[in-house]
Amino acid sequence: MIGRTAEIAALEQVEREKKAAQVLLGEGGVGKTALLEVVQTFARDRGFLTGFARGARVKEALALDVLRQLVKGVCLDLLARERLTGVWSRAVDLCGLSAAYAARLKAIIDDEGDVALRDVPATRRRSVLKAAVLAFFEKLCDRAPVLLVVDDQHKGDAQSFEILAELGARLGSRRLAVIIAGRPLQGERVMPLAKRVTLARSTPATSPPSPANC
Repeated sequence: MIGRTAEIAALEQVEREKKAAQVLLGEGGVGKTALLEVVQTFARDRGFLTGFARGARVKEALALDVLRQLVKGVCLDLLARERLTGVWSRAVDLCGLSAAYAARLKAIIDDEGDVALRDVPATRRRSVLKAAVLAFFEKLCDRAPVLLVVDDQHKGDAQSFEILAELGARLGSRRLAVIIAGRPLQGERVMPLAKRVTLARSTPATSPPSPANC
């Protein structure tokens, strides 16, 4: 991409280390989405399982909407890699989760909400939810490096980003990379330990790009 040498280098570092968290900050129209598309292509070509989510374009983001998109996306990517067909939840069974964690994860991601945790006291539901998600990604990272990408963070739900921050902190050494793109003010609040990359509008090159730079 023209004019994005520094940003691409930062994202390639995530791919190379296979464990990192970065937040891309920038106003609308500066090229965050295009950069995310580039890094996802790089990652897939290098053996990553990838999951993608976009912040909800509604007045109030749905609880766990971003997390649901990421889990379903990475599961479908795993099925495609294994040349299997079926619904996303089939991939959960491939990961070797315990029956209890698998059942809860499937129910939560299928948007059953509290019904999935009806046997858990209300005071423990958040911790049980995090435990199921952490266990899933831990097993997934044992199979392959994982890249989770979120665009339009400023439109996403807070609960998902809380869980992503936990994933980054707990599984940062387990071949898990997280890249989030959002607006400057809101983006400063997510993934507090992640590296920040601030994007300005790129300046077009004065000469045609070479194939190596496309």
